[in-house]
Amino acid sequence: AEEAAEEAAEEAAEEAGSAYDAALGPMGKSMRRKLAAALEPARLTVHDDSAAHRGHVGVRGAGSPETHFKVEVVAAAFEGMPRLQRQRMVQELLREEFAAGLHALETACRTPVEERRVAAAAAAKAAPAAAARAGG
Repeated sequence: AEEAAEEAAEEAAEEAGSAYDAALGPMGKSMRRKLAAALEPARLTVHDDSAAHRGHVGVRGAGSPETHFKVEVVAAAFEGMPRLQRQRMVQELLREEFAAGLHALETACRTPVEERRVAAAAAAKAAPAAAARAGG
């Protein structure tokens, strides 16, 4: 049952990634391709948050309208790496995008084991609230 749940979660993540791709511009799509090819992630989310930062001093005159992104990567490639090394790896993979106007990148880089822990903690936290709403 646990394996089926994991497979369903992976399929949902892939579908969500496809939906995100449709909303991404050229830079976002390039970021997604590079990260997917280099890290072979179990889950990859690339979210363009640029609209929330239009007109800010740091991005005025930027060469691209795509300036701010949030990236969530779950990959076995991060096993044994400290958080800073993971973030630097992602930034290095995206050096061309930074040169082309990427101004800010928020990252969450986890291993599959860490992702399962995060999901389990979120489920445990949500369970009492769900029981309370159900009247139990």
